[in-house]
Amino acid sequence: MAKKLIGTMMYEGREVILPITPDHKLSHPFEDYFPHNNPELWFGWNETQQNSWMRRRLGGACPIFGYPDIQNAETVEAHHIVAKGIGSKDMVKVPWAIIPSLKSFDPERSAHDLYHTYNLSGTGFAVVKWDWLDEKDGFEALDEHEEPIAHEDLFFYKRPTNGKVDEAKGWGALMLETNAQRVKALYATAILMSAGNNHAQVLGYDNVGDWMAQHGMMIQLPKKAQTLFDAFHEYWPQLEEGIVPVEMGDLVRRKVRKGLPEVKEEWVDKVLDYCSPKAKHPSIAAFITLITEAFPTSANEKRASVVTGENIKVTPRKVLDFGELFGTGVIIRGWPVGVDEAED
Repeated sequence: MAKKLIGTMMYEGREVILPITPDHKLSHPFEDYFPHNNPELWFGWNETQQNSWMRRRLGGACPIFGYPDIQNAETVEAHHIVAKGIGSKDMVKVPWAIIPSLKSFDPERSAHDLYHTYNLSGTGFAVVKWDWLDEKDGFEALDEHEEPIAHEDLFFYKRPTNGKVDEAKGWGALMLETNAQRVKALYATAILMSAGNNHAQVLGYDNVGDWMAQHGMMIQLPKKAQTLFDAFHEYWPQLEEGIVPVEMGDLVRRKVRKGLPEVKEEWVDKVLDYCSPKAKHPSIAAFITLITEAFPTSANEKRASVVTGENIKVTPRKVLDFGELFGTGVIIRGWPVGVDEAED
């Protein structure tokens, strides 16, 4: 059976309970376990303030069951691992002697009650180690059979710890930087493509696209970027500075290509607000919905591919009736895979 009183020590002139750990030691300096690293602040608080602070040590979760189900009126309370009636007030009311515990109407989830019923009703849990700053090995509990509960069954080891959060933030920063490099490279490639046909011909190729294909370079997305550069040259610095994805910049170009300059400027501003990684709250999905509602595709338009020439040139077209294309070449319904642009 787990011991209820594990010994005391003198700390800052007060007799307090030793840490609830096998060797009565903590992984961090004692001061780190107090609010703002200030023991005097803690001891100046009343019990309600102390309990409130401890309930939030795992972000408002219980180390066994995790977050409370608010809809089922579950809460997280502060359980005193050592009975409060033992010794003086300061002896047991130290942070390492209090643990956030789920309180529920479901008796199998009510950790606070199960701590109190340990070895009394054939159910319950006993805390044998509590060191919330030790993210790898800071919580150990026994079940009603006095057997250790496996780590994989404890929320404490599944929670997003500070270390995991730091790793995730590092991953996010790397993703943002890598994406920025990718987008900037596409913008740079578009400029090179626009200036490249003459150079490609000097090297013996018909055009820059042939040169790219011969050198193992995919052309579809760079070609989209080049089209954006050629048609939206006046807005290029803004889009490039905002690291706007080429796909979103080209979507604006296609939707507003017949619009007045003020309409184009309006949507360039919007794509910067919604799709730039530098925006306050970017959302590509929201932008696609916004621009699609503003410029709906006609339900009557049909997609067709016109195949012409000995070298088999395929041109995507949008028409109201396939008969409009009579005599222009071989007509195939639908567009080639990966094409999202057509001549009017």
